[in-house]
Amino acid sequence: MDHLEPLLKSIFPDSKICQKMRLKRTKATNIIKNIISPVEKESLSSILNKTKFSVMIDESTDIACISTMCIVVRYSGDNKIKTQFWDLLPVYNLENPEEVNAGATAENIFINVIDAFKKHNVNVENIIGFGSDGCSTMMGKNNSVSSRMKEMFPGVFIMKCICHSLHLVCSEACKSLPRRLEDFARNVFNFFSHSSKRQRQFVQFQVFLNLDVHRILHPSQTRWLSLFSVVERLLEQWDALQLFFSEKWLSEKLLSAESIFNQLNDPFTKGFFYFLEWILPKFTMLNQYFQTDQIVLNTLHEKMEISYKDLLMVYMKRDYVLKTPLSGPNA
Repeated sequence: MDHLEPLLKSIFPDSKICQKMRLKRTKATNIIKNIISPVEKESLSSILNKTKFSVMIDESTDIACISTMCIVVRYSGDNKIKTQFWDLLPVYNLENPEEVNAGATAENIFINVIDAFKKHNVNVENIIGFGSDGCSTMMGKNNSVSSRMKEMFPGVFIMKCICHSLHLVCSEACKSLPRRLEDFARNVFNFFSHSSKRQRQFVQFQVFLNLDVHRILHPSQTRWLSLFSVVERLLEQWDALQLFFSEKWLSEKLLSAESIFNQLNDPFTKGFFYFLEWILPKFTMLNQYFQTDQIVLNTLHEKMEISYKDLLMVYMKRDYVLKTPLSGPNA
């Protein structure tokens, strides 16, 4: 808003209304928080009191290390399914020391969710669905948010996030791979990240080998599903990296360069990265498919069945996998 007002005045110099505008970030923030937000919340509360709706929540920690919980509601209106933001709540109430010590338990989260609706006089009996990620706090069989939902609202539909489940499956499977693979990807990025000189020197090796001049990517903390692009980039630049770190190790005798050099010249390391380049897209593409804005619930089972058979055919006979139903004889 600090930049928008002068921009509008320069675009519309002949508008008296625009020239008299006085709106900066403080006023805009107060308008949104104290005028627009209460009116929108009251309007949405009125809708939720007249129709059945589902609740979706997710907990996250921001850059200030403050845990917050986002609440989204989904309901039917105007002959279509609508999803709207409801509230953003702190997981820990700093004004209540006892609640801080209790932690982000299922009981606290459940109480906060229900109170968020009751505070605006929304009839919580209209809740017919609940969705979240698959952690034990949210989806555990006993003493979880979902178990409390079932107890308070008999017949409620519980939906676990398929994308989160896929990520957990992939991360758990990758624990069978050597830890040095992820460490190697991080070490290569860290070697270049804080030195523009090293980055420029590496470009010379890329040009010499007629490779695309691409930067080494940062492995995300969210584990393997986000590492596919990193794996792809490392394999693309493997030859240039070998030459670069050979020169660095021989000239500067750095321990970090020696460690990376040894990994680059280990055929098993490169073999593992080729394996990851082949297997990770099978999960990442499936994950992206279920993150689409379109409704794909009706194809969920079919898509998962195809992916499961694709993995089975890696180590089982193709004819047997295609002719044998996945469901058991009593299904």
